[in-house]
Amino acid sequence: MTQAHALHLVESSLQSMDSDLLRSSDQLVEDMEKRKQANLTHHSHPPKQQFKWPKKLSDIVLSTTEGPEQLTTAILKNLKPAILVAVLSVSLSVGLGIASGSSPTAGLRTAVWGGIICGIFSSSPYNIVGPAGALSGQLSKYAAQYGSEVLPWIAIGSGLLCAVMLRLGMQKYMLFMPKSVFEGFTVAVALVIGLKQVNYALGLTGLEKHEHFVDSLWESITHLDRAEWGSMVVFFPQVIALYTLTKFYPKIPWMVIIPLSTILLGFAVEQGGWWDLPMLKTEFGKLPNDIISLPQLGALPTIGQNFIGFVSACGSVCLVSVLETLISAKIADIRAEQNELGNFDEAKELGALSLAQLVCGAFAGLPPTGVFVRASVNQLNGSTHKISQFMNAIIVMIITVATMPAFSYLPLASVAALLVVSAVRMVPFHFLHELWLHDKKHLFICIFTAVVGFISDPVEGLLAGTLLAFLNLAMDEHEAPGGVVLELSESLSDDIDLTFLVIKFAGPINYANSDSMVRRGTRISELCKTEIHGAVIDMTYLTEIDLDGVEGIDRLCDTLVRRIKRKNRHAGYQHVRDPMILFASVPSHLRLDLERSRHYRGSVEQGSVLPSSNAAVKFANSIISAKHTAEEKIVGPGEDQV
Repeated sequence: MTQAHALHLVESSLQSMDSDLLRSSDQLVEDMEKRKQANLTHHSHPPKQQFKWPKKLSDIVLSTTEGPEQLTTAILKNLKPAILVAVLSVSLSVGLGIASGSSPTAGLRTAVWGGIICGIFSSSPYNIVGPAGALSGQLSKYAAQYGSEVLPWIAIGSGLLCAVMLRLGMQKYMLFMPKSVFEGFTVAVALVIGLKQVNYALGLTGLEKHEHFVDSLWESITHLDRAEWGSMVVFFPQVIALYTLTKFYPKIPWMVIIPLSTILLGFAVEQGGWWDLPMLKTEFGKLPNDIISLPQLGALPTIGQNFIGFVSACGSVCLVSVLETLISAKIADIRAEQNELGNFDEAKELGALSLAQLVCGAFAGLPPTGVFVRASVNQLNGSTHKISQFMNAIIVMIITVATMPAFSYLPLASVAALLVVSAVRMVPFHFLHELWLHDKKHLFICIFTAVVGFISDPVEGLLAGTLLAFLNLAMDEHEAPGGVVLELSESLSDDIDLTFLVIKFAGPINYANSDSMVRRGTRISELCKTEIHGAVIDMTYLTEIDLDGVEGIDRLCDTLVRRIKRKNRHAGYQHVRDPMILFASVPSHLRLDLERSRHYRGSVEQGSVLPSSNAAVKFANSIISAKHTAEEKIVGPGEDQV
C-alpha cells in the first residue's frame, strides 16, 4: 500500500467519524428537545382520564351515613322513610298550600320540585325541603296584600337572595347558637304543629281564622262544645295506636299502614252515609294532579307598583327559609347516632335551597324550606342518604298524578293524628331531662325560646333565645376562648414504641367553640406519617364544659376512630385494629359533667382514665404490646395472623 493511499484511507475514516459524531450530536439534541417538550406537557397538561359510565347499577357506590354502599342497597334502605315522608307530605302540602293563601296544587308542586332539587344537590342525608308552616303565615299575608299570583315570584326573589347570601358566605353565621336554643325552637315548632290540629281532630268547622296562632287556638277552645264525635272516634284511637305501635314496633311502617286504612274508611263512610266524617275533599274539594305550570305574568305590574314591599317580602322569606333549612339539618346531625358522612355542608345546603326556590317559583310553586316534622320522620325511620329526599319527591309526584282522587278520601282526623304523633316524637324529652339534672341555666334558655316561639313565632323565639344565650355567655365567660395543643406520643418519652395522638384542651369547651375545637383536634390525624394506634384526650387545662362541649368530645372521638382506621388502611398497614381512646388529667370538678360522654364512661369502665398523658400512653402501649405477644404465641413465630 502506498503512502498516498494510506493517507487517503485515514482521511476518509476521519470524515466518516466526523459525520457520525455530527449525526449523533444532532440526534441527541433532538431527543433532549423531545424529552423536554414531553416533560413540560406532562406537568402543564396532565392527560385527562376519560369518564366511564357504569355498566350496571351495582357498579355505582354512594357514601351513606353507614359507609359506602351500592346504589341498589341504598335505595332499598331509604325506600321506607321515603314512602312514609311522601304519605305525610301529600296531606301537609295540600293543607299548607291553602294556608299560604294559594292552592293545594301549589303546595304539592313545592313538595315535588323542592324535594327533587335538594335530593340531588343538598348535603344532609336527613333534611326534607318543601312547603312549611313557618312560612305559611307570611305568605298568606303577602297573598292578601298583592294577590296569590305574586307568591311564585316571591319564591324566585327569595332564591336570588339566597344565592347572594351564599356568595357572601353568610351561612356560617346562621348557626352560632347553643343546642338549648335549637331544641327550644324544636319544642315551639312541635307545640304549634300539634295544637294546630285541634280543629281537624275534633271536627270543628266554620271558625273564624286569625293571623296569630294563639288567637286561633283560643277560638278553637271557646268552641269545644261544637266538637263532632265522628272525627274524635277516628282521631283518638289512631293517635294511641300510632304512638304505641311506632314505639314498640318501630320497624313496621305504621304511619303508612294506618292512614291508608282510613282512606278506605273515608270512602266507605261517604258511600254508606253512616256519619259526618270530614275528609280532604270536604275541606279542599277534589284534588287536582297538575304539577307543572308557569307563574302568571299578570303579577308583574303589581310587583312594579309595590317594588319595595316586594323586596322586603323576599328578604323576610329568604331569612326564615335559610334559618329553618340550616337548623333542621343541624338538629338532625345532632340527633344522629351514626353518621359516617360527618356534619352537613352549610354552603351546599344553602346552594340547593336557592336553586329549589328558583325552580319552585318557575313552576308556579311556593318558596320551599327545610321542614322539621318530615325531616324528623325521615331520620327516625332510617334515612342514610339524601336519595331518600329525592325518592320522596318522586313518590309525591306519582301520588299527585296517579292517585290524588283516591287520596281525597283521607279523613282530616287522620291527618291530625299523623301530625300530632310526629310532633310528640319531635320533643327532645331526654335532652330536657339532662338539662334538668345538670344545667338549669340552659334549661331556662330552652324553655324561654320555646315559650316565645309558641306565643309569638318560632323564628322570633329562636332569635330571642340566641340573644339570651349570648348575654349569658358574655356574663359568665371570664376565661380565654380556648385552645387545642396537638402532639405525638413520641415526644413524651423515649421508651414508647407505638404512636398515639395527644390532644390537649385549654380553656372552656362550650357551644361557642366546640365545633372549631373538634375540627382542630382531628387535624393531627391527617398530619401524622406513621401508623397510629390511638388517641389521648388530655384535659389538664380544661376549665369548663357544657352539654355542647360534651357532645363535641364524643364527636371528636368518633371522628378520630374513623379517620385513624381509614388512614392506617389506606397506608397499607396490616392488621388494622380499632384505635384506643384514653383520657388523661381530668379535673375533678368536671368529672360529673363528663359522665354524659359515652366515650368517657367507657374509659372509666375500662380503667383507661389516667393521671397524665405519659401514663396514658404507657398504659396503652403495654396493653397493645401484650396483645401482640399473645397473638404471636397463638399464631406462631414467622406465621401470618389470620
